[in-house]
Amino acid sequence: MSTYLLGPFLVLLPQTYRERLGRRLEINWPRAALISGVVQAGAAMLLLGLRYVDFIHRAIQRYGDTMVEAAGNREALGRALGTLGPTTWLEYVFQPVSLLLVYLFIEGSFRLLAAVSAEQALGSLPLYLLEFGRARGAEIRRERALGPLILDEVTRSGNELRIASCRPRDTWDHLTTIEYEGEFYELAETFAGQPPRPYVYLLCPIPPGKVIRGLHHYRPDELLARKTPGT
Repeated sequence: MSTYLLGPFLVLLPQTYRERLGRRLEINWPRAALISGVVQAGAAMLLLGLRYVDFIHRAIQRYGDTMVEAAGNREALGRALGTLGPTTWLEYVFQPVSLLLVYLFIEGSFRLLAAVSAEQALGSLPLYLLEFGRARGAEIRRERALGPLILDEVTRSGNELRIASCRPRDTWDHLTTIEYEGEFYELAETFAGQPPRPYVYLLCPIPPGKVIRGLHHYRPDELLARKTPGT
């Protein structure tokens, strides 16, 4: 039941929100996308047609005087009627509401086709763009809060390597092999440091015979090649 009642609305959302809201609901997402696409395309087409009928009535009233004046002249009347069709159609199509309805019809048809042909549950593009803007804004605020990009501080203690950085290394884990100055290390410990380098990583040499999977060639200045979002 959730597929038919809530699914057509939830499927419009980006994937992360869709899964979060529908986690406890047993929703067939491709089927929900099919229903949603049919409703979206059908409603957009219906509104386009109804608005066009009303627009034509108002256009006839607007051009009524011209047509009355041309009534005595068959050639002039033919030109007036010929102009009325394409002129009013173009005027109608390029209205903001009409353009929005045309877009919704095309998007709904495309989502319907994707659900039928490939069983893909596509959401609505404007909602994805809004989510992209929100995530981008959050990333910019996070980067600014961390401060400017600066050179890493690298110190040695015996055969261990201590790296203090202004940014977290989210891709470094126990499976990552880190190469520095021709030697190979693995992550031993992560702890908090002092600003402006609050992320500290302790590396130790890899054990003999360890299989190298993910290899990272580390440089203390590698962060400086990044451009802070929003700058």
